[in-house]
Amino acid sequence: MCGLVGMATRYGDAPAASINVLHSMRDRLAHRGPDAVGSLVHANIAFAHTRLAVIDLSAGGQQPMRTDDARHTLVYNGELYNDAELRAPLNRSGLQFKSACDTETILQLLATRGLESLAHLRGMFALAWHDAREQTLVLSRDPFGMKPLYYWTGTIDGNPHVIFASEVQVILAHPSVSQEPDLAAISGYFTTIRTVQGDRTLFEGVHAVQPGESIVFDLRSPSLQKKAHRQPTGSCVTQAMSDEAASSTIAAVLQDSITRHLRADVPMCSLLSGGLDSTIIASVAGGQSDGLRTYCAGCANETGDDDVAVADKIAKELCTTHTTVPIGQDLFLSRWAEMVGRLGVPLSTPNEVAINQVARQLRADGMTVALSGEGADELFAGYGGPLTLTRQFLMTNPQASVRDRAVFELEVNSWVAPSMKTDLFESSELAAIDGDEPLVAWQEQELQLCDDRANQRGDTEHLDQQLVGHLLLQRRVNLVGLLGRLDTATMLESVEGRTPFADAEVARVAEQMSLRQMIRWGDSGQPVDTKASLRAAFSGSIPSEAVSRPKASFPLPFIDWLDSARGVLDSSELLRSLFVPGVVDLVEEQPGALWRLVWPMMNIALWENAVWGKKKCPGMTPGHSWSQV
Repeated sequence: MCGLVGMATRYGDAPAASINVLHSMRDRLAHRGPDAVGSLVHANIAFAHTRLAVIDLSAGGQQPMRTDDARHTLVYNGELYNDAELRAPLNRSGLQFKSACDTETILQLLATRGLESLAHLRGMFALAWHDAREQTLVLSRDPFGMKPLYYWTGTIDGNPHVIFASEVQVILAHPSVSQEPDLAAISGYFTTIRTVQGDRTLFEGVHAVQPGESIVFDLRSPSLQKKAHRQPTGSCVTQAMSDEAASSTIAAVLQDSITRHLRADVPMCSLLSGGLDSTIIASVAGGQSDGLRTYCAGCANETGDDDVAVADKIAKELCTTHTTVPIGQDLFLSRWAEMVGRLGVPLSTPNEVAINQVARQLRADGMTVALSGEGADELFAGYGGPLTLTRQFLMTNPQASVRDRAVFELEVNSWVAPSMKTDLFESSELAAIDGDEPLVAWQEQELQLCDDRANQRGDTEHLDQQLVGHLLLQRRVNLVGLLGRLDTATMLESVEGRTPFADAEVARVAEQMSLRQMIRWGDSGQPVDTKASLRAAFSGSIPSEAVSRPKASFPLPFIDWLDSARGVLDSSELLRSLFVPGVVDLVEEQPGALWRLVWPMMNIALWENAVWGKKKCPGMTPGHSWSQV
């Protein structure tokens, strides 16, 4: 694990950056790598990193890492779970490795096989690779989007530049990058609670490398011309298999994935919410490591069926050393503001605070790596409610276009539905972003890609085929958001979060299941069994309460806590410029009743203060008074 930052300019131009500027930006990523730092400024490139040492703790894993001939330079953030398989042919070819670090494996793969080698990586990664002979810079992310990577392109002192980093706030720290808000992305945030929508961030000109994407910059071209490539994916063809065969296949691939995710040279633990997904991981991991530690964060309720109580009970059955991390109102409110300030972006969901607090506790206990259950619901059909609504819509509207379906998905899965914005947002602000057209176009594009993949499966029922498309959309959109939430919340505390469900081989097996094997519908049209194949695969091998328990993920009673924080809205010029008069005041009066609106509004207000402070946010309506949040 590490934090990446770097710059490149046209070959033959002045150096990409001074060492002082590079180090100033790098040091903002100290939380992502407290164990070591490194930097390289050479000709038209400047790379730096901060290291969280997990595999091979020696100096052999230092970055930036270069080949002996200095042609190839790499900075990389991630973990490779098929490292041994990929090293073997390189060893047979005569290559001598200097470390056991997977960074060196990827560097040599890129040097010998080029960009196509990334399709063979099984793991999580974000990387920047410079080829000095070809004068190319490649920015790339894994297909799940587990590790973040952002970039900016523009002109500095008359020369074209590309600047990249693991966090947006690091790019904005460069003295030549402006902090202009992106109004379309802000509107999209109110609907999706995502700070990234496609390649769009909340800041004009700052883009995200998308999951599975490699962007190649030509450093010889006058404008650093770029080309985007998507990593090829395997076939998505359903394999006819019995329920028994499906269960054994799922159990085998997950046991293999969890085993691979246990590789580390530092102490590791597992998050345990008491639900199916985290219990599977803790059960398998506990069977392969002595004295596994598990952690649960939450707020206990009076009924005793909350995460805290159930996780404690299951931990006793699994014989793990268990720690409960309580989350109360005061901690929630203070940590929420702290996280927005440190990240320079709003939070996504409220339980991001719980994940951060549990990461802080386990790091204090000496843990460095934590296993987590993200990915199971998106791969194995765990969201019964959204899929039921989609199924009902498709049955009622069999001729619905991809755009119709995309709009429906945004409406029913939103915090603030696009259709509500005409009553809430200033008409001039909506007109400026063409009425959420960028958001709808992105959703439509993603759904079309998912439909194209679902069409490969050969489902006999058209409805099933469309539902698989929507299930794949959850993976491409929802899962990316959840993985981003896990990454930011844990890495703020120098903890690496690993997700055995979000694995290439697990996904391949999940895509072979029929829809009936994943989710089963009752006569009323409601789901009677979500994640059916996953539950069947581990029924009898994990505590029965976890097998039958509904989905939970460190839920918090945050709605009851919002009343104490509503004063943060008073001083936000940005909100009062976006919303029609009276909306902000109404939300302040009824925060509990309007929680779907107040959560994103408060986040935007905190973000505004964190980024601009007492300075006016660019592009806001003039005439409002300013006061500190």
